[in-house]
Amino acid sequence: MKAKKLSAILLAFCLGTGGIAGCGTEDKGKTTEKEAESTATQEDNKDNQETEKEENKEEAPKEEKETSSIPAENGKAIIYSPNENADGYNKQEMDFEEVSPGMIIGQMVGDGTLPDSVVVQNFEEVDNEGESALRLDLSSGFGEYVQSMGTAGEDMTMGSLVNTFLDTYGVSSIEILVDGEAFSTGHSEYSGFLSRYE
Repeated sequence: MKAKKLSAILLAFCLGTGGIAGCGTEDKGKTTEKEAESTATQEDNKDNQETEKEENKEEAPKEEKETSSIPAENGKAIIYSPNENADGYNKQEMDFEEVSPGMIIGQMVGDGTLPDSVVVQNFEEVDNEGESALRLDLSSGFGEYVQSMGTAGEDMTMGSLVNTFLDTYGVSSIEILVDGEAFSTGHSEYSGFLSRYE
């Protein structure tokens, strides 16, 4: 009888311990599954954040900072580009609701006058000896591009840029800067205001 009681107690003890251990294992399994899901979600979120940061980095250099909105005459942009012989200019008048320096540079990139590395960093209306003038600050991509050219190519590129902004904004002079400073090439120094190229 003692043996039956002892066997029953031992059996109850084993079943109780096994049940508890089994429950504990089940809970641990559920916790592990929840932890795995949580970890996977955190990793996905981290990947998404890194992707967004990379996309923002790629877009950042193309930002345009215009300090003032200078209206173009009649919502028209007059875009100059070198002709085939590099001895004159093609002139194209374009209508837009709103003309901006970035839009103008974009048109000049599109027609091959400028490379896509050129970005407007600042644009403002300034005074030049009592007359309204423009100051256009471009990225280093512009300086590098112009410095890589021969004399004729440099003159045609500078003429296209200067004439485009003078005609579009109806002023007689413009100062072109690269990274906020005057620049020079092996052929010319560009410090101060420039007038129309013929």
